[in-house]
Formats: sequence, C-alpha cells, structure tokens
Amino acid sequence: MTDETGMILMARGNVQEMFDIIVGSLDFGSGFLYEEQIQMLRAVAVQLGVNPMVATPSDRAKAYPHRFEAFGVWTNALQLACRFCSSDSKAMWHQEAVS
Repeated sequence: MTDETGMILMARGNVQEMFDIIVGSLDFGSGFLYEEQIQMLRAVAVQLGVNPMVATPSDRAKAYPHRFEAFGVWTNALQLACRFCSSDSKAMWHQEAVS
C-alpha cells in the first residue's frame, strides 16, 4: 500500500526478512554498496531495533564508532577481536576513522 507521499506500508516481519536476506547475503560486504546504501541499511537496522553495525560491511566498520564485541579467532592460540572491524583492540569503543 502506497500513500500520497510515496511511503510504503509493510509488515515489520517482511521488512525484517528483507533486511536479513540483504545482510546475510554472500555478496554483502564485498564492496558493492555505496555509502548512501550503507546509511539506508543502518537506518533500517535502527528502526528494527538491530545494532546498526550488523548492517555495516566490515570494510567500512572502522568509519563508524561502535562497541567492541568480541569473537574468537584461532591462530596459534585463541585471540579475541572485534566482530565488526576485526581490530584486536580491547577498548570498549572503537572510534577509529578510515583514512
């Protein structure tokens, strides 16, 4: 259903499903998204109550301040890194800007 402003009314579950398909795609994060598209996905994430970093490709993650969320990486031993930007800095906030 479209109104006179061009807005489309959709069930939240349908928007969530489309969001999940996009960010779960094997192509997501391969560099094909423009900055405007990333901003749109981040805005949808916020509206859905999802951490906007989930909608941020890893190659752009350092451009956005975010909380450190650890995940384990096996090298010779288990090392913790940020799941969004792969930094091994344990600082609570990562605010490094991409140069």
